[in-house]
Amino acid sequence: MKNTNLNIDPNLERYIKLLSIKGNCDGYTISDGIPGLLLLLAQFYITEEDIKSRNCIEKLAWHYLNQGAYQSISLSSSNQGLWTGPLGLSVAVDTWSQISLNSAYDWKAINQFYYHNMLFLIKKWSRTSRNELKDKFRRDIVFGFPGILNYVCNCHIARKSEKNNPMFIQSIQEISKQSLLSVYSGHNLSVNPTNLGMAHGLTGLIFSILQYNLTFKNLSIDVETNLMEDIEYIVDYAKYLLSLCGNTKYMFINNWCTGIPGLLNLLKITNYEEELSELVNYIDYEFESIHMDGNICLCHGYGSIALADYAFNVKKNNIKAFSDSYFASHKFDSYSMLTGVGGILALNRSIQKASPFLLDWLFGVNDFRNGSINRH
Repeated sequence: MKNTNLNIDPNLERYIKLLSIKGNCDGYTISDGIPGLLLLLAQFYITEEDIKSRNCIEKLAWHYLNQGAYQSISLSSSNQGLWTGPLGLSVAVDTWSQISLNSAYDWKAINQFYYHNMLFLIKKWSRTSRNELKDKFRRDIVFGFPGILNYVCNCHIARKSEKNNPMFIQSIQEISKQSLLSVYSGHNLSVNPTNLGMAHGLTGLIFSILQYNLTFKNLSIDVETNLMEDIEYIVDYAKYLLSLCGNTKYMFINNWCTGIPGLLNLLKITNYEEELSELVNYIDYEFESIHMDGNICLCHGYGSIALADYAFNVKKNNIKAFSDSYFASHKFDSYSMLTGVGGILALNRSIQKASPFLLDWLFGVNDFRNGSINRH
């Protein structure tokens, strides 16, 4: 499909054109492939008021979906997860099936097709044991089990299926039978700080289990009780990170994957209001010092700060967006939704239009609460 004279946002058009030139639009993952591009297009679609532009965006999405149908998928230990595996196709199509206003594209039928073809992988993850989480890929929100739980809770077709025919109850009960700290600490009971964050650590696993519990309300009360010790550990970690602020040696403080931005929602969901307020104030302060010439990806760059500020700060309407000049001058050397400019482009559009960020649940910053956690 030729990308000349597209009737779309110029930043998005430039992204797509350079993406095609580089050939990086291949792949079946949210992180680096077509599903990520489909989600980026979806973010622009829901915020586009011009009908012609909206139709152009959906036409592009349908084109790339068909291109993705020809991707070769070979599963390994590192590409079975939500961000890095073929489940990304299910996420992208499910999203479009919810937002599309054009009956010419049968997103709902494709959604059913992808979900049922992914059932084998979902069932495999539903049998995850506590011992298996000692593997770094299986306990990681990007590659492993926590991301799968987030998928089950937030992908509409997967959530409906789990509600009608629960598959994950037994595994979560077994995994949560006692504190999860030992999964990350091993035999010496010492925990590397980078193993406590949202992406690669304890926070992501706790968050995903709590989200499942509050979404489906089908776990025993012991699950939440057994997690409280771990949650207190995370709260102490948050306080520790605040004590290090200003120390440039600890670069992981401002990262979504390992630092403060990834801890905020767990504190919010578990009602640690005082600690949450301190961290949010710090994030707001850091946002004002973002440098456009630095790394601004959503995973471990300045984008982590921007995402957290937009998701948790009450001053949403006054938040400054990344300027058009940034996207005009950016080399687009990484297209990734997670570690490149793709995710930033989607977040920027959300900020500019004061719109919900469609990728919020992929980062664990969504407010899914149907109830609240009692920490006493």
